[in-house]
Amino acid sequence: MGIFDGIRNFKKELDKVETSIYSGKQSLLEVYELNIRLEAEIAQRTRELDTANKQMLTLQHIWDMMNSSKPLSSVLNAIVTSLQGELGYLHSCIAKKMTDGEGEYLQMMACSGSLFEGIFRSVFNCEPYEMRFTIPKIDEIYESIAEDKIYQSNDILELIKNTIPDVSEEVVAKELGKTGTKSYILIPLTYNNTHFGSLVVFSSREDSAVNELKFLKLFSKHIELAITIAGLFQTVKEQAVTDSMTGLYNRRYFEDFLQKEVLRSKRQNTKFSIIGIDLDHLKKINDKFSNSFSLFLLWSLLFDLGLVNIS
Repeated sequence: MGIFDGIRNFKKELDKVETSIYSGKQSLLEVYELNIRLEAEIAQRTRELDTANKQMLTLQHIWDMMNSSKPLSSVLNAIVTSLQGELGYLHSCIAKKMTDGEGEYLQMMACSGSLFEGIFRSVFNCEPYEMRFTIPKIDEIYESIAEDKIYQSNDILELIKNTIPDVSEEVVAKELGKTGTKSYILIPLTYNNTHFGSLVVFSSREDSAVNELKFLKLFSKHIELAITIAGLFQTVKEQAVTDSMTGLYNRRYFEDFLQKEVLRSKRQNTKFSIIGIDLDHLKKINDKFSNSFSLFLLWSLLFDLGLVNIS
């Protein structure tokens, strides 16, 4: 075998070695890329599991609150605090639709986070609960409430300017800049098949995942259940201390209230008075003209005293 044949054979062997090395390198590269993808997948699943655990803990916390004897205000404040602390929202609030002689407005039932506190303390020098909010004239929000659907938007400035028109855009923009709020999600709440108000959460993210919106919808159902339970509890409480015919407080309430007044009088070293009214011949009127007539007389007297509103 000549020298050139040896060189050719040597080159063939060298090519085989290079091919083997290249194949091994490709295999190692594929394994490395696969490991990277697996690590990313594990990290994503870990985050999802962590979020799911936080959501379950939040729901459990709400359920525990609903099964306690705490008033509705305490339950709602615990709910918005859980949303901010455990689920990572920057701010959250529950606003209730109210009506008075001046028309419809929104009242803050619960609030958590520094956004509203910063605005109200710097501009109005008061707490959000003490303010009368304007119902926002935003068509998308009206549609969301009418269809009982979640609404998400990045235009936080528009929302705040609609609900608090007395605040300048500069102040709102300044507070938003401090907190890093980029979007809000509004979830309508219903009670007895009517619109009660809305849960609003403010996020540092511009968009929300589908699972997140589904959880918030589930979360809102727990809030509605808490409102229903609180309403039933308040009804039972009122029935226990009021007279069913007149709506006035009954003897049980009178005895409890009297005991508290006696203790307060002793503690503050003050006096108090009790006024009693005796209606003559009410039983005779009841026997002669029926219970309905005597009840009407009783209501008339209470109305004259300003104790009830006959309408």
